Amino acid sequence: MTSLKLQLNKLADAHTQWQLTDSENRKRASFLYDPKVASTLDRETIYCLGTNGFEELCLLDSGFEEFERVLFSDTSLTFERSIQTKEVNDSLNLTIRRFLIRLSPYFLLSPAHKALEWLVHRFFIHFYNVDDLMRCILPYHEHNYFTRAIQMFRFNDKHSAWNWLEPAQKAGTTISGIVMANRCATDLGFLNFICESTTMAVQEFGSNYSSLRVIINFYLKTLCSTILHSLSHKKKKKKKNSNEENFIAQFMPYLLKGLKSKCLDYKRATYLILSNLSNIFTFQTNIKDEILNIVSKGFSDDLIKENLLIISVFLNNQHHQSIPDRCFLKLCQMSNIIDEIFQLTNDVRIDNFLCGWFEQLLNHVLKDNNQMETDNEENFSILIEKTLNTIKFNSNILKFIINCFIKQFNNNNKYLVSLASIIERKYPIDFDDNIRQQTENCSNNEERKRIREFASMTAIGFKHQPLSDRSSLAICLNHPQSQLRIEALQRIREGIIAKQNIEREFLIDVLISRLNDNEAKVVNEAILLLEELHLTDNQQINDILQKILQRENEDWSSVQQSIVRLLALDSTSETKYLHLLFPTTSSELNLLNSLLENYKQQKQISSPLLKLTKKIFKSTTINNLSTTIDRFIQSITTNDDQKNILVPLLQQYDEILRLVEHYRPNWIKFSIIYILLGIEILKQQANNEYIELATIIVFKLLKKLSQEISPTNDESTEISDSKTLIDLHVIKKNPLTLTNYDTLWKLFIHALPK
Repeated sequence: MTSLKLQLNKLADAHTQWQLTDSENRKRASFLYDPKVASTLDRETIYCLGTNGFEELCLLDSGFEEFERVLFSDTSLTFERSIQTKEVNDSLNLTIRRFLIRLSPYFLLSPAHKALEWLVHRFFIHFYNVDDLMRCILPYHEHNYFTRAIQMFRFNDKHSAWNWLEPAQKAGTTISGIVMANRCATDLGFLNFICESTTMAVQEFGSNYSSLRVIINFYLKTLCSTILHSLSHKKKKKKKNSNEENFIAQFMPYLLKGLKSKCLDYKRATYLILSNLSNIFTFQTNIKDEILNIVSKGFSDDLIKENLLIISVFLNNQHHQSIPDRCFLKLCQMSNIIDEIFQLTNDVRIDNFLCGWFEQLLNHVLKDNNQMETDNEENFSILIEKTLNTIKFNSNILKFIINCFIKQFNNNNKYLVSLASIIERKYPIDFDDNIRQQTENCSNNEERKRIREFASMTAIGFKHQPLSDRSSLAICLNHPQSQLRIEALQRIREGIIAKQNIEREFLIDVLISRLNDNEAKVVNEAILLLEELHLTDNQQINDILQKILQRENEDWSSVQQSIVRLLALDSTSETKYLHLLFPTTSSELNLLNSLLENYKQQKQISSPLLKLTKKIFKSTTINNLSTTIDRFIQSITTNDDQKNILVPLLQQYDEILRLVEHYRPNWIKFSIIYILLGIEILKQQANNEYIELATIIVFKLLKKLSQEISPTNDESTEISDSKTLIDLHVIKKNPLTLTNYDTLWKLFIHALPK
């Protein structure tokens, strides 16, 4: 007999046997009704009931709609699966399996019961699709509906995988979680069934992960119970148990699937299972690293805390302090990683993780491979400094960190010493105790000498290090000899370039004091240091730079050029260079040209205001400055792009006047420029918002200017045009006379809207 005939005969015999059994007992399997009652109901009645339930299910989840044609259409009324081909039955079984997977989250609802009744009545799923129906109902093993469902099964086959449910079927009782756990521990086929059912459900529901919670919770609860209650006693045994190895071998593929899954709830459940598993079993080192690498492969910003927690718990449970490279680099790419680690240390102990994290950071820093591609563009040096400065370490971790420093220490690695100095400052007692213990336990004289040298260099601190054969760095910074001050600044810049850890407060103090130095060469060196530190956003430092720019001394021209070059590197704030846009001397004109040239070289002239400035001041000389400034003021008010040209100037007038107020002629100069700018805006009368702002600015400045009127006899003639005012009080910076002050008022009043 051929294989096909054997299969068909077997199918026919099974169906005939089922029908005979029903006939003999005058009973029909049913989920909703007593078997005797169910046998009295006709097919159309059950079909109407089933389709009604199906329609209600479709309202709850549109994913059910695809099953209507095969399972709930009119054609299903006359469908006889016992006479269909193997291909048709295989296709039907696949459809039923998918439907029952999707039905599982809704199993406790009445619509599900109605739909299930039709499938039992018409397709005999309780006979042909036992595994699929079990997959649907198992998450509810402690509910009475589960008990009702298993009443439909026939456990006649001694080799059936479900014979163990027969006592519960006969007694009409539910199945406890402990029974489920014990079954998983002793029957790896059942373990495989639960794991496979979960992965099938995740695949079936796609992105609709919210419907999976019941299934995933069942999976999590059963697996954790299996590990904790049924397998934990084996932890006490020293000898390896074959059941343990078989359990791991069977479960590992599903563990890896869960770690890689895009379903967050499934991944969270897998994390919890892995944490329990790692507390019971000790993996081989290569398996540990592989698990950590796979965990890291599934990292996401949605689960940053959970990602860190599972790695930390796994390392602690496995008494393992090593983080593999792939996992470490993935951790480095996570946003705000140090802040997340800090938060985690407040909740749990993560000693092994911190040890492995620090060791990897130090190794990568010392490889000189400081640049890496990460989402947050942080390098290893920044990460290790944040780690040491932010996170609080206990004595065990400190011992590990200090040992790492000592192992890697050599006289040439000043950056390592600066990192160790952070620990020495934060934990001086622990640091000294560890150094003393290391020295006492060391039998090698050379090694003992190296440890002491490390401790000595660490304790000195950067600012107290000797500068060549002279005094310390701190003393040289304030030495009467300018050359020593320059050398001290150069030494600090070398330390910054070498990524040595230097206190930010110390650096700011150094910059403030040396930028105020009387020697231009010293200030120039301080500007080079400032360029390395990118601290031009510090207001105190920026104010000093602006004062230097206003010095009318040829000896300081090179310093001023350096400042302009520095400002051109930072295009984030126009305030820093706005006052350069109105030059009144040849040196100021040179600075403006230098500013524009620096922006041109960096291809950064994207500012509409700078573009207009370049256009207006092109080919300007000291002889036609007053004409150019007057034209510049008019161009500002008539330009089409007032939002990006006029508005920044108006909004920043207070800040610009603050920057120049220490030198009164310059304050008067910019006050008059702003008054004339405001008058031009009033003349244009284009925008009510600009008119209101200009009126307020002009009125305020005119009131303040009244205090700047020269007390000398005023013999000047009345002036009627702005160009002459610019020439007298902006270019030549003559004292403001009462007559010219009155002229400003008249120009203002005349420009006001009628």
